[in-house]
Amino acid sequence: MSNSYNQEKLRVALVVPNFRWCRWDENTLWHFIPYNLCLLAAMVEDICEIAIIDANAMEMSEAEFTKALDRLNPHVVGITVLMDQYAPAGHYTAKIVKEYNSEIKVIMGGVYATMNSDQAMSDPNVDYIVIGEGEHVFRGLLGYFVGKNPIPQKGISYRSNGKIINGGHSDFIKDLDALPLPAYHLIDFEKYANSAPRKSVDSPRQFPYARIFFIQRLSFWVHILPG
Repeated sequence: MSNSYNQEKLRVALVVPNFRWCRWDENTLWHFIPYNLCLLAAMVEDICEIAIIDANAMEMSEAEFTKALDRLNPHVVGITVLMDQYAPAGHYTAKIVKEYNSEIKVIMGGVYATMNSDQAMSDPNVDYIVIGEGEHVFRGLLGYFVGKNPIPQKGISYRSNGKIINGGHSDFIKDLDALPLPAYHLIDFEKYANSAPRKSVDSPRQFPYARIFFIQRLSFWVHILPG
């Protein structure tokens, strides 16, 4: 695939699965502003056509999600899995994507993928796992797809010749201010602001789900705490 899209701009869809598609504990079901996906989009919108599909907030059915894929016709789909409880919905989303078009590259990230990369990669519907903070890794992976750079060496897991290659955790991003502003223009921000937890609007980088598409909070705290 690394040279397949040189003649056209890569089309990318970033997806929040509808957690209702699988068994779930209603006590863990909540809406959140997809700040993580908006930030990822801001990192790559200069090199691809990108859209965000929040199937959870929009309460999409499987058929509606498939129609959204049909409208966007993506080459790449990135799926965020906020926590382990939502893993079945994430994998089910990957299944829907592959059934729609098996040529689409499916990338999974988030706390679940970071903590359980081998388990996540056991799903044949998932092509790549991003482990840890993914802003730079994701951009590098898209660049690899179009033949502009080698595949990232760290922060990624994938299959090669029937074997799983695991590059371990990505480097931590020390200067958050160097990151671009999230691409909020890709979502109906006012709708989220009126329904999501208020703290997420005031301070998204400090709220627990900020940048959660490719970050694992436990390893983050282990990294910054002494000893």
